[in-house]
Amino acid sequence: MNELLQVQVIAPTLAEPTTNLDEVQDNIDGLLAAYTGRVYTADEIKGAKADRAQVNKWDKQLADAATTIKKHYLERVDPVLDRIAAMRRQVKEVSAAIDRQVKAVEEGEREDKRRALELIYRDAAGEDLSPLIPFARLLDDRWLNKSVSLAAAGRELRKAVATRREELRMIRTTCGEDAEACVTEYLRDLSLNDALNECQRRKDARAALAQAEAAREARQRLERAAPVVIPPTEEERQIQAEAAAAAQAGAFVTREGRLDTELLQTFAQPAQPQRRRYRFWVEFTPEDVAWFKAAAAERGFRFGSIK
Repeated sequence: MNELLQVQVIAPTLAEPTTNLDEVQDNIDGLLAAYTGRVYTADEIKGAKADRAQVNKWDKQLADAATTIKKHYLERVDPVLDRIAAMRRQVKEVSAAIDRQVKAVEEGEREDKRRALELIYRDAAGEDLSPLIPFARLLDDRWLNKSVSLAAAGRELRKAVATRREELRMIRTTCGEDAEACVTEYLRDLSLNDALNECQRRKDARAALAQAEAAREARQRLERAAPVVIPPTEEERQIQAEAAAAAQAGAFVTREGRLDTELLQTFAQPAQPQRRRYRFWVEFTPEDVAWFKAAAAERGFRFGSIK
């Protein structure tokens, strides 16, 4: 017997409760008319509070009446509802037990399919790719559903393996000396774009480094060719000016604190240009000798023959 006896629900016609709601409606309309739209002044607030309490009292009486009616009728149907709820719990317990068995079988089938796909993966990936990209990273859980055949899932898996192998080949042929580092970047999220961006980033970094090194070497060559004069800072110029002023102020004062007028007069005289004696020979014409003597007299320097 696998058919549940049909539950029959024979609901008798329930008599409506006897109430005086029409009379109450007329009464409440009349009572509320005195309060509807009424405006209270500040002096009437105490009376307003009393009116509010009275209106709330009527609301409570109506709510109690509604509760009484519900309770009267629910008391007659609650036992039936309780029995139906108990039978539903029985049914659900059995359903859950069957569901556990169904899911166990389905999970076993998924596991068998997963193992079959793993064999396909090992054959496709070989010893070169399998250490880099485990089977779990390429497995799409949707392939384990009954709606996807093993043949279709196996084809998608082989395609995924071939795609990853081709991406790795592109990285190794494109990135040159950065290939291994870019492969490491690729294996993070299996993103060829990330790997190629890493390759370009490294190339740009090397170019920038080479440019900086070339600039540094050029700067060093310039520094070796001509000494770099670093201008003094504003603070250094100020210190130098203050030092010069202090030196000049103390130049003409003796250790006893007196003004050295004799030294002051000496420095006040125009300074004679420093002259040096050189020995050299030169060929002159008579006209040149006359010009030289005139210029020497004008400039005030001495000359004579070497003995």
